[in-house]
Amino acid sequence: MNATDHFHVLIKPLFPNNAHIKAIDEHTDQLVFRIDWRVAEKGRPAKRSRPILLKISRDVLDDYRDDPRSSRTMDASISAYIAGKLASHIDDGVAAPAVEWHIAPDNTCAAPRALLMQNPSGSGSKTK
Repeated sequence: MNATDHFHVLIKPLFPNNAHIKAIDEHTDQLVFRIDWRVAEKGRPAKRSRPILLKISRDVLDDYRDDPRSSRTMDASISAYIAGKLASHIDDGVAAPAVEWHIAPDNTCAAPRALLMQNPSGSGSKTK
């Protein structure tokens, strides 16, 4: 399974069932998914959520490729990070630009090196 497919499978269950998740930039220094979904609003059946651009850095993608053993820990941390961000995602009905969520080594939710430095067992990692 390539990185795009792996992350699509990982993040899909975290969003509403009707979420549209599309990889829009997978050939640069990062993998970017654009995510939005229909929002139930009386009188506006086609209303969509504020889009999210989920940006996964090349360093994180390289870590997945180079150390497959750490992928479960990374998957759990990334899932927790996204769930936390989604819980605070505000869609106020105003047309707004996409919000960007970054998964990168300086963001401790993703980098196995950071996770391993904080907690060698890989459990109880922190997210931002």
